Amino acid sequence: MMNQIMIEEFITKDHVQGEMLRVVLKRMLIKSTRLARNTMPNPELPDFKVDLIRRFNVLVDDNFKEKHQVSEYAKMLNKSPKTLSSLFKKYSDKTALTFINERILLEAKRLLLYSDKTSEEISYELGYKESGHFSKFFKNQVGKTPIEFRKAARSKAE
Repeated sequence: MMNQIMIEEFITKDHVQGEMLRVVLKRMLIKSTRLARNTMPNPELPDFKVDLIRRFNVLVDDNFKEKHQVSEYAKMLNKSPKTLSSLFKKYSDKTALTFINERILLEAKRLLLYSDKTSEEISYELGYKESGHFSKFFKNQVGKTPIEFRKAARSKAE
């Protein structure tokens, strides 16, 4: 339904189009926030804590290639690593570090599957100074080395 309203407003060219699009977008944001809050393990979490988690998520998405430690994000948020860790314990079944690692892995898998970059090139792109550290991290998380992962995925595709 929201999609249809948005499409209609983009098609309609009148003097209230901008305002209508803003209203629809606000409504969509409110609905998505309510939905997110209802699916949280702890829906009674105060808004400022939910906002802190959102800011953490945005920072991870923007900086995961350079920053791999919870302490780096805590510093950017002017919080202690312990504060972030305890907040994630209340908010999620994942730790803050797990969230960071999952974002790194997602990008690593994407690059392994959809680029011809070597494992070494990918490791440097993801902020690892030594490709061996990346390979070890990947194997610990996925159960296969990056090269094994790529070969297995390509053999499935054939």
